[in-house]
Amino acid sequence: MSNNKNKTVAVILLSLCAALLLLANFYTAPAKADFSIKDRDYQLVTARSNAGGESLYLMDTHTGLMAILTYDPNIRALRTRAIISIPDILSSR
Repeated sequence: MSNNKNKTVAVILLSLCAALLLLANFYTAPAKADFSIKDRDYQLVTARSNAGGESLYLMDTHTGLMAILTYDPNIRALRTRAIISIPDILSSR
């Protein structure tokens, strides 16, 4: 009888944990990529990519360079898409 009671308690606990995880999934806000961080020498901006997904723009205002990074789920890491000079971008318009 004791073994059966232990199994019942385990099933009840696992069911409660599953219910809590399901509720937490519905009540959490999804991550958004619509913010920027600015410091003295660096500026970070996130935005949607034309290819899908999100891009991270890292601007070094001291050297005048900007790096564009995207997340590659295949290798689970950030990949550098381009490093561009900010004055070159502004002068081409």
